[in-house]
Amino acid sequence: MTDATMTRTAGQPTKIANIEKELGELWSQLATDDDTVTRATTLNLVIYTESVERAMQLASQVPASHPCRLIVLTIDPQMGDTLTAEPTVVCRPSFGREARSHVCGEQIVITTGREGLTRAAYAVQSLLIADNLTYLLWMAEFDLDHPLLEVLNELSGGLIVDSAQFADPEAGLRALGRYLTTPHFTSDLFDMNWERLKGFCLGVASAFEPVEDRSSLWKIRSVEIAHRDQRLAGMLIFGWLADRLGWKLTHGEAGQAWTAQSKAGIVNLSLVDTDHTIPGLWKISIGTDAATYVASFSEVDGCIHIEGGSIAHTKTAAPMQSSALLDTILSVTGPDRVYLHALQSAGLLAEETISAEVVVVENADVLAGFAARKFVTLAKAAIRANGRFTVALSGGSTPKALFALLAGPRFRNEVDWAHVHFFWGDERDVPLTDEQSNQKMARETLLTPLAIPEANIHGIAAGDLPARDAAAKYADDLRAFFGLAMGDLPTFDFVLLGMGDDGHTASLFPHSAGLNAPGDALVIANEVPQLQTTRLSFTFAVINHAAHILALVAGAKKADTIHAVLRGPYQPDVHPIQRIKPSAGGMYTLALDREAAA
Repeated sequence: MTDATMTRTAGQPTKIANIEKELGELWSQLATDDDTVTRATTLNLVIYTESVERAMQLASQVPASHPCRLIVLTIDPQMGDTLTAEPTVVCRPSFGREARSHVCGEQIVITTGREGLTRAAYAVQSLLIADNLTYLLWMAEFDLDHPLLEVLNELSGGLIVDSAQFADPEAGLRALGRYLTTPHFTSDLFDMNWERLKGFCLGVASAFEPVEDRSSLWKIRSVEIAHRDQRLAGMLIFGWLADRLGWKLTHGEAGQAWTAQSKAGIVNLSLVDTDHTIPGLWKISIGTDAATYVASFSEVDGCIHIEGGSIAHTKTAAPMQSSALLDTILSVTGPDRVYLHALQSAGLLAEETISAEVVVVENADVLAGFAARKFVTLAKAAIRANGRFTVALSGGSTPKALFALLAGPRFRNEVDWAHVHFFWGDERDVPLTDEQSNQKMARETLLTPLAIPEANIHGIAAGDLPARDAAAKYADDLRAFFGLAMGDLPTFDFVLLGMGDDGHTASLFPHSAGLNAPGDALVIANEVPQLQTTRLSFTFAVINHAAHILALVAGAKKADTIHAVLRGPYQPDVHPIQRIKPSAGGMYTLALDREAAA
């Protein structure tokens, strides 16, 4: 045996059931050598990666200071549900001792196809050494529904990710945020990407340490981060600043620029791509009322240089190597709360999932009653404040029950109907006399029984004009009523919506062209290939500009879709209702009966 790393391996793949036996035989072989070997296991480290080559590279980088039972789970798409394992004993020279003294740990590489992931997850669980801390190093796209996470959902050591490797930064950020709030994931979360950023954090903080610069900390007006392929790193820095300084972050539609509200006013946040060939964070520029503070990384000395304040600073940058970062994480005890707070704040920048007050009631009848009370409450308030109440109606069976309630004895005398103006958020391309017409249904169940004046009914000329012409005319009607210039959006007091089994709302269907309507469009003729028809509909820009939005969803057939909308990934082309995101000050309520919320 030499001073170099030495291995003893079984030489060929084996079954999971034979692993412990073959490891025992490998240890017996080592015991016959003349060299001194120490069998040491301080923890279990599980690495998940979808690349065999990457797995072996990572295995060689596990720090010698943390001898462990290393289990690598990797994917070979050709293997289907077959499971193989390769046990190895790895010995490394121990530091501070005789040259021929080695510390040895165990390494098990499990390979399977995607169909075998659940079996592999339980195999990993069976191979963990009891009473040792267990860490899971995740080196793939982060998926909360992955079998390995579901099986190892209470890791005693923690889950380690490298968010710098996420192909979709926003999706990865949202997944990490959900990990923190999912009840059955109770283990600590660590991020090697965050470890790389700590040098920048220390550098920025040091810029404001001098007495002369402290007041500028509260007068920051802009933060610009220059990076190469590291959007998520920049967003984490924004989250860190927001958490430390008490800023309120807002989501940015462009994906490159956001705003934050500080005590001193608005702070503009932006990410800028650089022409560096090496991925990473390169510069942070912080503009204040008095000066601009710049923290920049130098390849020459590997340090972060801070300029612009009263005193120039230099901070050592964090190491880039995965082994050094992993060594740092395995050496700490307890969660990194600064990172967790930064992650939670940064999540607001990527937040595009449905954000609503969710109300669950017993059944569809109670749902209609809830909607009627909200309608009456909002109508009274708007008429009292502005002299009118503007509402956009929808079609469907649940709104029909609502309309019947409003026109009935319980609610009809609660509202000054002469000051209520009715519009429609969507309509079928049929005339008013057609049984499928949303307007016909509303007139028969609500408007006619309440004797609403025709001047207060602002209908769509569907069926009378070609769909595109009817949409254009209705947009002009909206501009005239609300007194809008071209490019402005109306502000309805109340928009009523439903949701289809496929996640559509209004007449904005999955994968339809209307999902990508221009931001200043008001009404569109939306072609719906799956129904072989054209529908007229408000755009999401108009819906989201309303003061109050209420979506009513009832029935067991919609339960799976509601679960995907609220708990699943952000897929607005698949579930268009996820695009409902009220403008500043707007309110959104998603009301469900128990069957839909099941």
